Amino acid sequence: MRLYDITSNYRELFDTFDDADDLTDDQIEAYFDTLEAIEGDFEIKAENIACFIKELNAEVDALKAEESALSARRKAKENIITRLKAMLIESMIAIDKRKIDRPRAKLSLRQNPESADVGDEKEFIRWAQSHNHDDLLSYKAPTVAKTAVKQAIKDGAQLPPYVKIVRTTSVIIK
Repeated sequence: MRLYDITSNYRELFDTFDDADDLTDDQIEAYFDTLEAIEGDFEIKAENIACFIKELNAEVDALKAEESALSARRKAKENIITRLKAMLIESMIAIDKRKIDRPRAKLSLRQNPESADVGDEKEFIRWAQSHNHDDLLSYKAPTVAKTAVKQAIKDGAQLPPYVKIVRTTSVIIK
């Protein structure tokens, strides 16, 4: 029987006691025995649900721990990828090799579009706020609107010396 059904039966039986003014002692005893049995069933069912909740909580904790471990492993692999790509770019540039076409991998160097390189983002945010250049910031927690900064540099705006336009190189692996 489900907890809902047990609860409904208990409530029904409990409510009928108010209507039973002329019950015999045997009937009252049978009534309380039935009420006690239903209450026992309810407690057993409630205990089982509580144990299931405890199991689920333990599983949630295990999943959280696994998520943390997987996240750390993912970040470590991403860092390795970043370092290996940088090494590939540096090596390919050093020998002036722009493309490599092999059976298992095809590599090519590509010039990325220009982007703004803001050396010290926190300092730039303070500078932009104090010089009324909110157009160079985007607001969530303030971050640098690098497209706007790049355009401002191209338009000849006077920005701090640590802000410049750079062109980076990336490697495409297919």
